[in-house]
Amino acid sequence: MLFRRTCQTGNFGGDRKLMVVSDGSLSVCLVARLFTESSSIDICSTTSLSSTHGYLRSPNYPESDYPDRQRCRCRLRASSRIVVRLLDLSTATDGRHAAADDADSCPSSSADLVRVSTAEGSVSRRYCGRLQSDRLPETFDTRRADAVVEFQTRGRSRARGFWLAYTS
Repeated sequence: MLFRRTCQTGNFGGDRKLMVVSDGSLSVCLVARLFTESSSIDICSTTSLSSTHGYLRSPNYPESDYPDRQRCRCRLRASSRIVVRLLDLSTATDGRHAAADDADSCPSSSADLVRVSTAEGSVSRRYCGRLQSDRLPETFDTRRADAVVEFQTRGRSRARGFWLAYTS
């Protein structure tokens, strides 16, 4: 049986490169995300960004040494609704690994976490632990032109952190 699949990439500032590999009888689409430190902004180094697209990361990403006891917050502003795509997540937890819509699944008292919300806080999503590659990218549509990304660390064991793309 012959089937056709189209390779597509999103418009996220060039974070993805497309390559089609074929041996004549079989073609495979490969999409790779390319991390460059210069193209992403450390969430703890700024409080506000006004852009149609960009990247945010935890301090020292992708190394395994983001700082303990941090609470960083960055407001994203755009001319249209903001969509956030979590490209990588590895945070320290108390043994629970989750990506959930409710605060109970990522307990703020015991887990390092990433929170994405509308600027007024009416809709939010918390991420903690590790997301398996088959769950990435994890997408959150804020449906607003203002959004807030927060990164909170509690002083537990360390992990790689996070990397996300946003676009409007």
